[in-house]
Amino acid sequence: MNVIIPDNILSKAHLSVADVKREIALLFWQKSYVTLEQASTLADMNPLDFQQNLMTKNTKAEKWMMEEKMIVLAHQEWERFIAIQENPPKPNNKLKQLMQRKSLIKFDEAASFFNHNYKDWI
Repeated sequence: MNVIIPDNILSKAHLSVADVKREIALLFWQKSYVTLEQASTLADMNPLDFQQNLMTKNTKAEKWMMEEKMIVLAHQEWERFIAIQENPPKPNNKLKQLMQRKSLIKFDEAASFFNHNYKDWI
């Protein structure tokens, strides 16, 4: 679908084509019509630049932080993330003390939970 906006309207509004794309993407994202990734594509921006643009606009940045579930990782970061999940480090003393002090759950239960391989649950 194409949308045609006459040049004289853009000129009077002091907007470039790129500005209009960003504004439409921002509006669609704010109204939850699109995800952050889709909005960044619509705006012809990478997701991180679009997120930074959200911060500079007086938008509710919390919306992105609370509602978006996307984490952008480079391939090498993704590989490291998966490797840590598959082979988590052994709990250190600080973690043990924290778990006991906060009485969140018994440390042994937490350790056994985190040592499960996520593939066993699929």
